[in-house]
Amino acid sequence: MHHFLLSLILLLLASPGQAQTSPFGNTAANIGLPGQSSESFLPVEKAYQLSIKPTPRGLSLQWRIADGYFLYRHGFKAAIDGQDLGATADLPEGIAKTDELFGDVEIYYRQLVAELPIDTDSAFILEVQSQGCSEEGLCYPPYKQRFQVEWPGGEIREIDATAPRTATVPPAADSITLPLAALFAFLGGLILNLMPCVLPILSLKALGLASSHDSRGRRIAHGWWYAAGIIASFCVIAAVLIGLKSAGSAVGWGFQLQSSWFVAALVYLFFLMALLLAGAANVGGQWVGFGQALASGGGYRGSFFTGALAVLVASPCTAPFMGSAMGFALTQGAAVALLVFVCLGLGMAAPFLLLSYLPRLGRWLPKPGAWMERFRQFLAFPLFATAIWLLWVVGRQTGVDGIALVLSGCLLIALALWFNGVSMTAKGARLLLFAGALALLTSPVLRSMTTTVDQPDIFSEARVEQLRAQGKPVFVNFTADWCITCLANERWVLSKDEVIDAFRQQGVAYLKADWTHYDPAISATLESWGRSGIPLYLYYPADISGQVRILPQILSIDLMLKTLRENPGLRQPAVN
Repeated sequence: MHHFLLSLILLLLASPGQAQTSPFGNTAANIGLPGQSSESFLPVEKAYQLSIKPTPRGLSLQWRIADGYFLYRHGFKAAIDGQDLGATADLPEGIAKTDELFGDVEIYYRQLVAELPIDTDSAFILEVQSQGCSEEGLCYPPYKQRFQVEWPGGEIREIDATAPRTATVPPAADSITLPLAALFAFLGGLILNLMPCVLPILSLKALGLASSHDSRGRRIAHGWWYAAGIIASFCVIAAVLIGLKSAGSAVGWGFQLQSSWFVAALVYLFFLMALLLAGAANVGGQWVGFGQALASGGGYRGSFFTGALAVLVASPCTAPFMGSAMGFALTQGAAVALLVFVCLGLGMAAPFLLLSYLPRLGRWLPKPGAWMERFRQFLAFPLFATAIWLLWVVGRQTGVDGIALVLSGCLLIALALWFNGVSMTAKGARLLLFAGALALLTSPVLRSMTTTVDQPDIFSEARVEQLRAQGKPVFVNFTADWCITCLANERWVLSKDEVIDAFRQQGVAYLKADWTHYDPAISATLESWGRSGIPLYLYYPADISGQVRILPQILSIDLMLKTLRENPGLRQPAVN
């Protein structure tokens, strides 16, 4: 207890030599535990990073709290033009703590989201105060920030004179309308069919339909059952996202891939599908027509679950147009969000539906024959490749032990299929092997590692503002190891020499916002730009008053070079 009392006394008597001044003019006690250097503590603006975004009811104040630090509930205060709003703010329930400074209090770790109702139709100045401590014994004084808010739906800019910070609220989420979001969702779903995970399934369904001798009515029924499986799956995803966001979680499209056990389960799925397509086992009715449903579309139930399977394997992908549509959907009510997801499903189901209604289109496909079996086996290789990529993602999330564990599960699955070919009576052994593979998914080895290293090229709002205050343009790449589009853009555009040279010549700071693991701060930033998933590319011009540019989800070298030419960095004067 004496450490806290000493910290408090010295804080009250702090002189410039005893206190550390933050960029915002606040002071933090430079006192820690005996023998601990003050440099080991974060500046207050890094310990508690605040971002603000508009909501239908007002403003959402979101703090990202560094590991080992916490905020006090009673330390929160807010005022508009000097009028206190603390009583109207909606704060979540905190964690009870008996504090040696303030007694019985409530505190927050990792994240705090405060909802602030706004009852005005004009611009105002928002004053926000927060206070927190480090678990190691350092307590900060109340930290005050002031923002100029152009209300409604305009710019939000921090106006503290010692460190001008700007956060432009983009019009993307507000300007998009429901019809436009529905159109974007439909187009995004349509493009999802071209992703390497989904294309083999669509190809098999299309070839199976073209080679069947069903009546036109049965063809159409198959098409709608396939569409129903897709739409129902998207509605389930929408319901989960809406429920989690209502509970206060910062989630978006692809959030499930931040869980290493889910990615491991997808490795199993793609590995199993690839083995079946390659002919590693003679799949019969006891497997609920899995292989037959994929190959020929036999049975309405098979068509329905093939549609559901297509959505599952498409989960690592974000197609163009999807980002804006999903961002709009998740900021609206449940009915509007479901409607947008239904349009996404209709877009994904459209090619097969069109083929079922217009069988003449099948004439453009090769005639059925023995080649179809060879083609079916060939389609196993894209699925094997996808499994390898997802295994790499598991390794990035958990390390080499996670890779070994998932490969062990794949071995059990292959052995189970081998038993199916050797002895049709070895049902118990097969079930035991599959159960063993699933049990491996519960191992603590698959617990995702967190990335807490503070590197210069790691994204944070504070880092962006610091670089812009230095007169540097900033490019931010919101990415993840499980995002195919992100990896393709990085491989074929962002890592090219001409783009790297252009960055260097213009003095552009390249920051990476890695969403491979759950990160509420990145989720909040995505939402503030009207997006619920990745990729997202932001270019901040050197002029701090300039407009931030959102780049397309599919990058090109010419686009990047053109963006840099139109938004040049601040050039240094020539040295004589």
